Amino acid sequence: MRFISGLLAAASVASVCASNPNVTDSALKIAGEARSLWHAHAATVGDYAAAVASDNLPLANAVKPYALAVAPNMTQWLSNWYGDKQDSLNQFQTLFTDHIKTLAGIVDATKANNETQAAELKQHLADGGQQLAGVIESLNPAAYPKEAVLPLLSDHENLAVAAGALLIAQKWDEGYATAITGFEQSELIADALAKGVLALTSAVAPPATAGASIPANGQAPMSAASTLVSTTRWMVAPLIVAAITLM
Repeated sequence: MRFISGLLAAASVASVCASNPNVTDSALKIAGEARSLWHAHAATVGDYAAAVASDNLPLANAVKPYALAVAPNMTQWLSNWYGDKQDSLNQFQTLFTDHIKTLAGIVDATKANNETQAAELKQHLADGGQQLAGVIESLNPAAYPKEAVLPLLSDHENLAVAAGALLIAQKWDEGYATAITGFEQSELIADALAKGVLALTSAVAPPATAGASIPANGQAPMSAASTLVSTTRWMVAPLIVAAITLM
């Protein structure tokens, strides 16, 4: 039985490139950490869906704490630069925790063939995405306008839901492919958040891009996903920074 974490860690390793001497260590750290957090989110959500789809309840329950831990970890990361906006940070953590729980609930409802509950949760997910986009905008309005953030979050939600449904339908290859697409799309959100921080701190600020806004998509323990992503982030970070400074 394959799980999403191993596939996504492999995808992360595949994007290794040579370092860019024009960026600072601080910029590399910011960009690498942003992707690491969103990689962990995509991987844990995917692993939960795969565990439920394969009727492995013990594994699904084991994955949950790792999935939920992403919300406080991401909030802590944001607080490094937006610590003066504690109300927004508190709202972010509450909404992102709900986002994770709702994705899991949709998987559970889909597995139980409860179409009514699944539809209600999907609407709740979309409504929560609207609120989350607004909160992210409040952290840095110039870099995170809601009209740019919301499409990224919506694409992320749709891909996560679609991957779960395909896995539950036993369409394994399509499900894993969709999960990997979602993993790759999550990097757009991570890069956008890092871009705002880099503009804020001037860690990387070329004249043509400074202040630019977001562009308008075997069973292993779940800890393996975050560990593998963490150990590869310094290899992929130069490519990340090169990409986000060109936005």
